[in-house]
Amino acid sequence: MTMFEDALLIEPIKDGQRVRDTFWLHAMSSYVRESLFPNQSVLMPVVNTPAVEVGKHQNIYQEINMPLIKAAGIKVLRRRAGGGTIYYDQGCLAVWFKLPNDGKGHQYFELVTQPVIEALHSLGATKVKRSGRNDLLIDGKKISGTAVYTTEQYVAGGVSLLLDVDYERMAALLTPSLKKLQSKGIQSVRSRVTDIRSSLNSSYQKITMDEFIKKILCSLCHKTDFEDIPRYHLTSEDWYKIERDHLPAYQDWNWNFGESPTFSYQREHHFSAGSIEFCLEIHQARIEKCRIYGDFFCKGDIHDVEKALIGVSLEAEALKEAFKPLDLSYYFGQVSGQELVDLIVS
Repeated sequence: MTMFEDALLIEPIKDGQRVRDTFWLHAMSSYVRESLFPNQSVLMPVVNTPAVEVGKHQNIYQEINMPLIKAAGIKVLRRRAGGGTIYYDQGCLAVWFKLPNDGKGHQYFELVTQPVIEALHSLGATKVKRSGRNDLLIDGKKISGTAVYTTEQYVAGGVSLLLDVDYERMAALLTPSLKKLQSKGIQSVRSRVTDIRSSLNSSYQKITMDEFIKKILCSLCHKTDFEDIPRYHLTSEDWYKIERDHLPAYQDWNWNFGESPTFSYQREHHFSAGSIEFCLEIHQARIEKCRIYGDFFCKGDIHDVEKALIGVSLEAEALKEAFKPLDLSYYFGQVSGQELVDLIVS
């Protein structure tokens, strides 16, 4: 059985209308994760009005073109999961999921993306391949990204699928780290991404987003008819609780933006586990303030690592000792303490 074969479908429909606002969608997802079907796999297909999402640990001011985003009235949201920055619009399908946590750890990236690859292959996009930790590519260009985070009870996250791409707008709104682009051998957002539609079979070239959603979900759930997928319809009481208990957190400016920090010392590198950026305020050769950003996937609270570095001298041995008590794979994935030390003192 695949990860989604017995999944329950929950669509974002409120008062008979499909919800497309990014804050409401994430609030709905939060409610489903925390309050509904604790032992059941759940799929939630969403299509946003234009919005930008940044990963939990990213420095938002280095990832997006803030003046342009404000001028265009585009909403910006910080996810509860790690990963990178995504521009969503009506050409992008996001398939969000919740799965019971059965202890497979980092294997979940492959377990989640493999059924998606098979779904796209069934539509004719046979060149789709997994790349690195969480990307799907066609001819070396990204068409999908996956975010995953775990709790003791469940695994949650999402897979984005770029059916169509507004290249110009995406390139104008996003300003990814130059080092991250260079690490992938590319020079710009435009050269990094492509659309799925142009790789589909000729019979699917004019597929609508609604039809695309149904095809993907039928493949994931191993159903021939979309109506055969078991589903739960959110009630007015559900939506009331979503608005009351979950929506305010996603609309919170402090969570989404916070205060723009100023640091005197910055080091960044793109590892196989993702980009990691240390922003440090140094006083008398010791770390006085520390913030850590990146698109890595963190199981723990990254503030634990930041606190461990406060007061530590900017020397390799002292930094090594500070990292020793920490299970760094819990915070950063497959990155060693020596690699982090080398980055900081580089």
